[in-house]
Amino acid sequence: LFIQTHPLHKNFYYSLADISECLLQAVVKRLMTDVPFGVLLSGGLDSSLVAAVTARYLAGTNAAKQWGTKLHSFCVGLEVCKCTYS
Repeated sequence: LFIQTHPLHKNFYYSLADISECLLQAVVKRLMTDVPFGVLLSGGLDSSLVAAVTARYLAGTNAAKQWGTKLHSFCVGLEVCKCTYS
C-alpha cells in the first residue's frame, strides 16, 4: 500500500495535528509567488480547506502588504444544456 511505503508515513495512525501540518506545508509551498493569486473553488471540502489555509497564511505575508489581505476566489458555473436529441 502507498501508506506503508511512503517515507513520511510510519504507521496507519495519524493525529489531527499531523494531517493539519502536512496540509499547511503543502498549501504554503504553492503560495511562493511574486504575482497576485487566488483560489478556484469547486464547492468541495478540499478546495474549501485550501482556501481557509491560504486566507489564514496570507495575513502575515509580504504579498498581503502588496496586494491586500483579502483572498480572491473564483468559481465556474456552467449553463445547463436544454437541447433535445433525436
